[in-house]
Amino acid sequence: RSAAAVGDESSASDDAAGDHGETGTDDQSSGPGADHGIGAFTVAGTRILGPDGKEFVPVGANMMGPHGFWPVDTIGKSDVVKNVWKWNTIRLNMCKPGGCLDAGGYDWPNNNDLDALVNEYTSKKIVVMLADHTYGTGTFPTGGALSELRSRWTDLAARYKGNPYVWFNVLNEPGTTIDGDAASNMNQWLNTHEDLIKAIRSTGNNSIVVADGTNWGQEAATWDSSLIDGGQSAAISKGQALKAFDKNVVLSLHVYGSWGAAGTQAERDAGSPT
Repeated sequence: RSAAAVGDESSASDDAAGDHGETGTDDQSSGPGADHGIGAFTVAGTRILGPDGKEFVPVGANMMGPHGFWPVDTIGKSDVVKNVWKWNTIRLNMCKPGGCLDAGGYDWPNNNDLDALVNEYTSKKIVVMLADHTYGTGTFPTGGALSELRSRWTDLAARYKGNPYVWFNVLNEPGTTIDGDAASNMNQWLNTHEDLIKAIRSTGNNSIVVADGTNWGQEAATWDSSLIDGGQSAAISKGQALKAFDKNVVLSLHVYGSWGAAGTQAERDAGSPT
């Protein structure tokens, strides 16, 4: 996964330049909502600035959170994450109790203590990006599902207000233009993100919000090496509008299946030349 700040210079980039940020020394203060830094993370143009004022480039990977779909422990691994892998960020994949809709009924309890996870990692100045996977991919929550998600983000934002190392990835790989209705998909992408960001900001929490691209996060509606059509990309078509709504937003691009030469999935995964 890669992330790019929404800024005046460009609407998206699949790689950011700079160092890996300052991890700092372990902070012995406690509590998931504790302020473990000296300030906030802010988006400035196409860069993310850390609490120390230096450019911060998120480096890390997905890990399992509460009610996850894989039985893999995240708790207790922050030392390895920080000192061996040299990551400064984890994307914590979460579901609501009962599991994610497309997870085949799996609801593993390994990482259900979210407060403990947040405290363990953020006390080491590792960003914990909370990523809600509940409602599947390639779609948008609506009606009661959207109301439920809005309430959940409101609660989490209030819970971790004052801890800038907790970021909010409000929708996992939302929407698709493959059905042909690109304009409607883009408007729903923008409107749904604005709705959820508004809920988070209503708590006074101004931490970074991460917005996944559409088409399963890939921003591409084709399975070949053709250039991205701006009308199929939420970042290109609606990124500046989202930035105008809230400046502390980062766009996330998921590079897999659609990114590669035409051919089989195995060929794409092998990185065949384009």
